[in-house]
Amino acid sequence: MKRSIEKYFGNIYHPIVYKFRTSVFFHKKEIKSLIEKTSLNETRRNRIYVDITDIHSTNIMTGIQRVSHNISKQLSLIDSDFDIVTVYCRDFQGFFDSKTNQKITFIPKDIFFGLDKSIYYAYKYDRFFKFLMKNNIKVGFFVHDLIPVRLPKYCMPRFKKSFNQFIKQVVNYDFIICNSVSTANDLKQWLEENPALERNKNLKISYSLLGTDFKFSKSDKNSWFHKNNHISFLMVSTVEPRKKYDQVIKAFDYLWAKNKNVTLSIVGRKGWKCKKTIRLIEKNKEFGKKLFWYCNGISDEELIEQYEKCDAVIMASIQEGFGLAVAEAAAFNKPLILREIPIFKEIAQENAFYFNTLEPAALAKKIEEWIDLYKVNQNPSSKNIKFRTWNDCAKDIYKILVE
Repeated sequence: MKRSIEKYFGNIYHPIVYKFRTSVFFHKKEIKSLIEKTSLNETRRNRIYVDITDIHSTNIMTGIQRVSHNISKQLSLIDSDFDIVTVYCRDFQGFFDSKTNQKITFIPKDIFFGLDKSIYYAYKYDRFFKFLMKNNIKVGFFVHDLIPVRLPKYCMPRFKKSFNQFIKQVVNYDFIICNSVSTANDLKQWLEENPALERNKNLKISYSLLGTDFKFSKSDKNSWFHKNNHISFLMVSTVEPRKKYDQVIKAFDYLWAKNKNVTLSIVGRKGWKCKKTIRLIEKNKEFGKKLFWYCNGISDEELIEQYEKCDAVIMASIQEGFGLAVAEAAAFNKPLILREIPIFKEIAQENAFYFNTLEPAALAKKIEEWIDLYKVNQNPSSKNIKFRTWNDCAKDIYKILVE
């Protein structure tokens, strides 16, 4: 029945057909077939399967995709007792080798690591993952943050629903690797707050701080400032409500009204629920003059140029799992102006200028305070922040997987 529907409709999307094709009936039927066909009797080296489904199917390289791309690339370079294989999920049909497109096989002591953003399809394979665990195959996932359960109003309804389903599912597997101590602690705290939640009593929660591999030329001061007393600020992240771009832009409106010689550049794609912020940017009288937005994605080389020519990096997010721009800015020795949240304090410690306010006028005053410090070389410096490479991150993850 399902095959005849696919033959008739092909890949044409229709809500009724889609609902029928992805129904629980076919879900259970296909997974049962997948389990029955899974061979556990091969003779070969053990493998670590690294799931990269999302980046395998899209060229968009926002924060999470960049993390998955860099970690999977570095994992594949490790001299290992395991064969490390990147895989992707194909609807209900199972997982396939990303290089050969052949369906993967399992033997005891293999490891399945869900690195990529897998919340939209992992639930389909819950029975399959538990089958693997029963056959001495470790199963675990990478968790970037708990924002959908902590701050649900800042997430898309579909994403919020899928993430809730996902996080309740993965705590039943062997391990979870987080991107920071802050995220790992938040996950442990969330589990304590939900004692009735079903979970694996032997679940191991670990973390590996993210990295950066940008090739750059470090400088403590940007030459533009010395030439014309001009100060340029940079923000790097997807444009969405949680990032608080609206507050920062309004704060700069106060600064421009005072004729402060400052510019603000934004590097970030359009995210969820950002129409008001887009209007705030594009209707701003300084747009294209002192306010710039790179919204269509830029290359690593172009992003490096943005970091190199700015005088400071601002991150105003009210919650993050990590915040790549903090580590990247530190790699370029760029001063940091950060909202005081746990993950930013974990990465930057005392090597950043912090603020807590949610009011644009109050933030403008804090930025003026930073400018006064900057002009006399008294602002906090990021040069003592210990940034890591993606190779460091991948090595930590490998140790967690095999130990």
